[in-house]
Amino acid sequence: MKKAYFKTHSKAMYRILTLALIAALCFSSVLLTGCDNETPAEVTTTAAPGATTTAAPVDGVLRNPLTGEAGYSAELANSRYVGVMINNVPQARPQWGLCTPDIIFECETEGGITRMLWLYANPQELPSKFGSIRSARNFFVDIANGYNAIFVHWGGSDPAYQLINNLGLKTIDGKTIGEPYFFKVPASERDVATEHRGCSTGDYIRSYIEKNKIDTVRSSTEAPFAFYTSGAVKPAGGACTTITASHSSSYNHTFKYNAEDGLYYNYLNSNKMVDSEGKQMAVTNVIVLYTDISVMDAAGRVNVNLTSGKGVMATAGGYENITWKKGASGEMLKIFGADGNPVKLNTGKSWIGVVSSARESLTEIA
Repeated sequence: MKKAYFKTHSKAMYRILTLALIAALCFSSVLLTGCDNETPAEVTTTAAPGATTTAAPVDGVLRNPLTGEAGYSAELANSRYVGVMINNVPQARPQWGLCTPDIIFECETEGGITRMLWLYANPQELPSKFGSIRSARNFFVDIANGYNAIFVHWGGSDPAYQLINNLGLKTIDGKTIGEPYFFKVPASERDVATEHRGCSTGDYIRSYIEKNKIDTVRSSTEAPFAFYTSGAVKPAGGACTTITASHSSSYNHTFKYNAEDGLYYNYLNSNKMVDSEGKQMAVTNVIVLYTDISVMDAAGRVNVNLTSGKGVMATAGGYENITWKKGASGEMLKIFGADGNPVKLNTGKSWIGVVSSARESLTEIA
């Protein structure tokens, strides 16, 4: 946001400018608030013609639209999210930046392995190093595009590139951009194959967005989720101190609830899932979505049905059964309760696991 700095050379000029500024502010106040000084004005940003760009505060407070947390900057009220494709094979662990995303989507990609889509509402919160970054899959493109996120990846499958091209998306692709925006950490830091060492930084991604004039205003300010803002609420479905979700025989997540901080701590195959600095990943909301997942090609890559389905959500030591719906690529994935109304999340980070309906019976709640 540009700031105007006024310099005056005389007291007379200073008085004229001051009176003009006061008059302009008063006139703007009337237009924005309708003379109701107790009603917060909507925040607006510049966007392409036809785009919706107003974002009203919730309970008088601007909140992070992906976590519900207060203190979100007015300058970011309509800013596009950033989504990053992240590797999750054993050679890629522990990931750099694992504990930083607002939301983590995880799904099987091929051969039972999973990848993650890390979503950030605030581009300024992209960490100083994150990765390893991996290639896109069409269903992750669909999810990111539904939230109008700027999509960061390193290569992609043929169906993913086909979808990107068909939608006319301007993604940030390490395969074509290369250094310095994308780089491989040295083998001395991570002694694994080169495809598991691809990283970037928040500074590089923000710089690339600015230099290449990537549109940073969301096409819609519709909120993806609703949040409880006056304290955590325990779902009425029953107690849930642990929840296990199974992507495949070799990718089983167990989240264990800590009542002291209200977080669920992630264990992958019974081992703490930690970042590169040894911090264990923990979230407020654990959401498991069931759908049809089927093999689509000779390489074993899968196709994921993102139309609709059912699932379960654990938060605040309890759980409830849910449903979800997405539809077309440009539509948000949304979550609903058994009554058909949008589910409210507790304020904080979320893990959303997209799991095959064939493995629904392996979900364990205790």
